Formats: sequence, C-alpha cells, structure tokens
Amino acid sequence: MKVGEGLLDLASNAPDRDIVTLSPVATLVVNDDFNPGLVPLFLEASREVMRSGTLLDAAGTFPSAEPRTFELHKDAGHYYAKGLPILQRYLPFRIASLADRYIILLIPLIVVMIPLFKAVGPIYQWRIRARIYRWYKYLREIDRKLHAGSLPDALGSEIERLEKLEDELAAVEVPLSYSNELYELHMHVRYVIERLRELQRRRQP
Repeated sequence: MKVGEGLLDLASNAPDRDIVTLSPVATLVVNDDFNPGLVPLFLEASREVMRSGTLLDAAGTFPSAEPRTFELHKDAGHYYAKGLPILQRYLPFRIASLADRYIILLIPLIVVMIPLFKAVGPIYQWRIRARIYRWYKYLREIDRKLHAGSLPDALGSEIERLEKLEDELAAVEVPLSYSNELYELHMHVRYVIERLRELQRRRQP
C-alpha cells in the first residue's frame, strides 16, 4: 500500500516521505447459518459505506472479491458479477425476498397452467358452437323426412315448431365472431319452413 507524505498526520508531516508498506485486508466473513438472501444486501450496504473511499483507498475499491482469504459465497460471487438481484433493485428487501420464494413455487404451477390455457380456446369454441349446432339435429330430421316423403299430412305443427325455434334463436347470445354461424342457422330454419309451406300448399286440394 502506498502512503503519501503527511497523509497520516499533516501537522507533524508523518510520514515525512512517500512510502510503500504492507497492510492487512479487512474481510467480511459469515458462517454457514447466515441467510443467503442477506448476502447481497450486506454487500450493498458495505458498498454504500465505502462508496467515497478513504484516505488510503480509492472510491469504489471495496467491497471486493479479491484477494480471497476464504471461499467466496456463491451469492457474493453473483453480486460481484451482476450486482443486486433484479427484484431487490426495485422493491424493498422483504417484498423482494418473498417474491423470490414464491416465484420458485410458481414455476411448476406455470408449467401446468400453460397447457390448460392453450386448451381454453378450443373448449370455448366448442361451447359456443354447441349452443348453435344443437338445433341442427332437429332440422336434419325434418330434412330427411322431406326427402323420404314420411312427413305427416298435417304440417302445421312442424311449421309452428320451427317458428318457435326462430324465436328461441333470437334470444341466443354469442360473441360477434360467431354471429355469422348463428345467422346461417336462422337462414337454414327459414329455408326448411318455406319448404314445408310449399309442401303444405301442394297437398291442399
């Protein structure tokens, strides 16, 4: 360590010339029971205290990972390489520490939830379309009877049932992106009604 002339005692000019001497290194040591989460906080506090330096040390010299007297704590190594953990840079220590713990717990949950979220879209589409397509079963039955000529002579009840179906469809609510499918169903119901009415007219004497 270099000690300049008069640095230690300016009044008595001690030392009386620039000298180079040996000096012990102050070392921050913790035992195995020390909370790892406090390591970066402890080092950051040391950095704040030593930010301006001293008469013998330049600003920003300490704390430092070198020279090593003991094995460097892994969290200390991370601090020297990258600084404070991201959360501790913006949040109070207690909140950041809790967040770190919960993030570790949330990772498995997120892994499970991602496939579930991917399945929500298809399930939602199926639910909406099921509300529309369930009416087609009845339309298909009437259409088959029309082709087979097996409809009863009195078609009024079938026409009335389809007209009630139109009223029910008017009360069905679906997202705008599925409105075209609902309107297509309206058109198909009206088409079948017109076919039944045409058949009814032909059957009249």
